[in-house]
Amino acid sequence: MPGIRSIRTSRTDPAVGLVVSLSMVLIAMLGLAVVTAGQEPVSMIPHCPLFSNRAPRKQHMLSKCKRYREEACCFQEEIDRFFPRVPNPRGASKNCRDHMTSLKCYICSPKQFLFYRNERVTVCEEFCNKWYEACMNATIEGERIGEWYSNGKQFCEGRKFSVMSAKAMEYDFQCYSYNYDEEQGNSSARLFTGWKLAVSNLLCVLAATLVWTPG
Repeated sequence: MPGIRSIRTSRTDPAVGLVVSLSMVLIAMLGLAVVTAGQEPVSMIPHCPLFSNRAPRKQHMLSKCKRYREEACCFQEEIDRFFPRVPNPRGASKNCRDHMTSLKCYICSPKQFLFYRNERVTVCEEFCNKWYEACMNATIEGERIGEWYSNGKQFCEGRKFSVMSAKAMEYDFQCYSYNYDEEQGNSSARLFTGWKLAVSNLLCVLAATLVWTPG
């Protein structure tokens, strides 16, 4: 039948296929514009919203938050002013104090533009759990943290932080975390990280070789 034949021909016509593809792209872009309308755009250039959006820079003299020495949002004098304003809970163990320090280092992170929104810090739930476990026997206002809160998420939210899982992070929105082992120069932690990176690079090279090797 002529009608059916003409329809089949149009489906295989490359020009028609190109027009359909471009139309779908335009529709998708329009939908994205509608979804994001009214939302404040977030600059992906590293900046420091806690400090008037200045750019992070090298701070080799940091006595705390040392992992950020190569790129930091904070100055040492700002650490000296801010840290005493957030005291450790009463009876805090060394492990608890270390986690408190790790948490307060968010002021130095060059990625704070990704986890500091609407004047609130979003902390990774995984870090909240470690912080809770480290400090659960310390007290706040006379109550044991372990009795006051049931888990790390509740603990962080009770301290006025937002909480999200690291698994839910997106390219333009992340949560804050901090590995205290890296701060102390834990060689086994660095070795494990380096080993994973080396294996990943090797797999990428092998995959590329398999793809481009002539049959």
